Amino acid sequence: MHPVPVGLDDPATAYEQTLREVLGWREKGHDRLDCCLLGMGDDAHTASLFPGSPAQSEDERLIANNSGPSVTPPDRVTMTYRLINASRLIAVMVTGQKKRTMLARVAAASERGDGNLAELPILGIRPVGGELRWYLDGDACPAPEEVASAR
Repeated sequence: MHPVPVGLDDPATAYEQTLREVLGWREKGHDRLDCCLLGMGDDAHTASLFPGSPAQSEDERLIANNSGPSVTPPDRVTMTYRLINASRLIAVMVTGQKKRTMLARVAAASERGDGNLAELPILGIRPVGGELRWYLDGDACPAPEEVASAR
């Protein structure tokens, strides 16, 4: 386990360096996370990638500092889509009725193959050579008619 060094002036840079060192010894193709467990907020954020937050557009870094008006305080250190999507397995766990409506919106946008990533950050989770699994409890899981009405 490698905790984020949040007490440093630039925790994102320090954490990225740690991850690059840890993953760098692995042979090519295995230099990625084995498993990334995520949740989804009722605003469709995941991994502190909030709707409209600056870290959503980070293409180069593996880890980013994330702040701004759309980020729930305090400022966050987050994995970027680049690091998350390279994982062998991405598991998204969503629980609770207050996420049901948003999950219906996400499912409808996913079925249509569209959706505004700035508005629905969870849609940026698209594994590259890995697997994506969703784990939902009954309260969070929308009925088919709820997904249909979200279209």
